[in-house]
Amino acid sequence: VKLSFSERKQFSNWLKEEIKTPEYVFRSLKLGAGTTTPMANPNLRTWSAYIVLYKKENPTNMVRMLGIITETEI
Repeated sequence: VKLSFSERKQFSNWLKEEIKTPEYVFRSLKLGAGTTTPMANPNLRTWSAYIVLYKKENPTNMVRMLGIITETEI
């Protein structure tokens, strides 16, 4: 996934702060908010790319995208 400069900078900031879990980023991007499902939300690509980077930086943390989508409360 090719990232823009602003996305790379944001991801770097999120990864520096340990509280920025994929669940936190999911809520921040408002992927489950409103009538738009996460799959139709344009921010899904950003979140998906963040998860790939998060897994590389945190290989011992198990992250399941589908689990987050179905279990995260907005």
